[in-house]
Amino acid sequence: MIENEWHRQWRELENSGAEELFFNLVHPNTLDTFKGKDVLDAGCGQGKNSRIIARVAGQLTAFDLNTADLAADRLAPYENVDVFQGDVSDVALNREFDIVLCIGVIMCTKDPRKAFLNLAGLVKPGGRFIIHVYAGEISPFIRYVFDPLRKILIGIPFLKRNMHFVSRLATLICSPVFHAAHKLKIRSGLWGYMAFLGSLPFSGKVDHVYDKINPNTVRYISKEEIKTWCREAGFEIKSMNNYHNVAWCVTMVRR
Repeated sequence: MIENEWHRQWRELENSGAEELFFNLVHPNTLDTFKGKDVLDAGCGQGKNSRIIARVAGQLTAFDLNTADLAADRLAPYENVDVFQGDVSDVALNREFDIVLCIGVIMCTKDPRKAFLNLAGLVKPGGRFIIHVYAGEISPFIRYVFDPLRKILIGIPFLKRNMHFVSRLATLICSPVFHAAHKLKIRSGLWGYMAFLGSLPFSGKVDHVYDKINPNTVRYISKEEIKTWCREAGFEIKSMNNYHNVAWCVTMVRR
């Protein structure tokens, strides 16, 4: 079951480098961006990003389809946080937020446009919508090597049931490359992301590898698609950063 898969990942594996990665993905936003704000973390997973935001937010609401209970447990120390179970594609709330954040989730839905527009509708006029999605302009290695191999792996029932073992094996095989990129201090392109992985302990590497391999649905979204969705939803793009030729990190403001 999907719920057990993601529960096991976030229960057993280490979220090393979570804060560094978070601020890379939401750049140019900083912790001050969230200070005193009413924030929605859509598709919060086990709450690693929520824990960063909760330190300064006025109020934080977080939800996830598969692991809301894990997030609720880990966010329990924060009195300014509410957690519930919900789907980014159809969650309906009777309020709007200063900031809606959705990191690494929209592209894993069956209809990314629907999910985008649904979340966009939860942003106050003048508020921010911050997203991270896998880029349609991905590197040839990801398009022609990694993604076809990923689809083969998750399509084999035995391997899908044992994805934690597969992820550990893949990490073990790739670790020398990660460490070499880190040692060479490569900072750009796909190699820059590999260098980041090289800085993590083994369990942290496995966490990232598992996260990339395991989703049943992954859609790579182009820059032009994002621009079209923004216009449709009535948003102005304030920043659009290509993260290591892997993803688009976008901050928009509702008109």
